[in-house]
Amino acid sequence: MKLAHAQAIVEELAQTLDVEATVREDYSGRGMYGRTTAAVSTHYSEDVVAAARDLGLPLRRSNLNVDSMGLGKVVY
Repeated sequence: MKLAHAQAIVEELAQTLDVEATVREDYSGRGMYGRTTAAVSTHYSEDVVAAARDLGLPLRRSNLNVDSMGLGKVVY
């Protein structure tokens, strides 16, 4: 995910939906073998998809990866 998209999604989640979320600028997910990307950390991955849709960002659920981190999700 592009850093600008992650930042816009976190801002949208906080302001519009009152959802707690943070940007992770250098997340290395499963199968990335040390490469990093921007990600959004929150409780529900569906919130990220909804915020991206509301913002008109060209992100589709099928193009995003989700890692489960205890009680939350990291979407990248």
